[in-house]
Amino acid sequence: MKKVFVLYGGPSVEHSVSINSAKSVLNALDREKYQIYPLYLTQKGHWCPLPAMTKEMTKEDMVNVSPSDSIAISLASFLTSHDFSDGNTIFLSILHGTYGEDGGVQGFFETLDVPYVGCNISASALAMDKGLCNEILEQNGIPQAKFITMNRTVFSNKEYNTTKMVKKLGLPMYVKPSNCGSSVGVVRVQKEEEIEDALRTALQFDDRIVIEEEIWGRELNVSVIGNENPMGSVPGDFEMETGYFDYETKYKDPDVLPIIPAKIPEEDFSKVTDVAVRAYKAIGARGLARVDIFYTEDGDVFVNEINTMPGMSDLSMTPILWGATDGTTYPQLLDKLIDWGFEAYAQKKALVRDYE
Repeated sequence: MKKVFVLYGGPSVEHSVSINSAKSVLNALDREKYQIYPLYLTQKGHWCPLPAMTKEMTKEDMVNVSPSDSIAISLASFLTSHDFSDGNTIFLSILHGTYGEDGGVQGFFETLDVPYVGCNISASALAMDKGLCNEILEQNGIPQAKFITMNRTVFSNKEYNTTKMVKKLGLPMYVKPSNCGSSVGVVRVQKEEEIEDALRTALQFDDRIVIEEEIWGRELNVSVIGNENPMGSVPGDFEMETGYFDYETKYKDPDVLPIIPAKIPEEDFSKVTDVAVRAYKAIGARGLARVDIFYTEDGDVFVNEINTMPGMSDLSMTPILWGATDGTTYPQLLDKLIDWGFEAYAQKKALVRDYE
């Protein structure tokens, strides 16, 4: 029987979102097919393994732990508790944002030399870094908003010109930390005199920032899954009144409802999905990602961002989209992701690593 370690929680601002996703994942995994081990990472970074699941988990079950005083001791205790080299063990990280989607935990899995679900280090880091991701998409001819990147030194030395920014990007524009999830630190700028304060706000969260033009249109979601031959879902949409998805809208607005398929002409479905798959391939993604795409009134499409660990609760877009696309159930989707994780590991191990 395969052993699946489901990692959740973590130090990012999306700690509670991760727990919600992991609860659904844990309870959807087939206990007849897998030995399932919940693995809670506290907000302070302590590793807290729970016993193998024998029943459905509640949120209280998932966080009912007593972490040790030391992060190092908690990690060492976990690493000596199992044989991870048995060829039958895989990690399924449901960590969102920092550490979970930026290549950090993927590097840990690579160091352990274990199979894991989802994108590798480089694809995770690229998707998390909006500036670098924009540059990669641009090099691959993938449509996106016009953008400018800036670092803290440029801001501190005042080596920028707000008038030129407005000329290139127009108004309104968005100022974003380059590495941050859930719309944290994002400012919508409507006047040139607001730009400097917006830059300062974004720099509270990262040393590099991205300034983008506003694309007015519907923000669609496409789930892309697979390794070398990825597949894209039908596009999904949300019914909402706010102009863009800030943190409160994403996670605390009960009136934000998914619309699947999206309210766009059916003949444009393939255009939206194809762009999402191209973006997925451009960063070298594998396993799964959710690609967010702007769709304008004229039917133009622009990639907004790529999320390499999207929400995975039973009410999240990713499982719902695949149910609408080809009837894939939530447990079936998880089975596919686990299989692709083992497949990617086997392909990596087959590479020639040593040279004489």
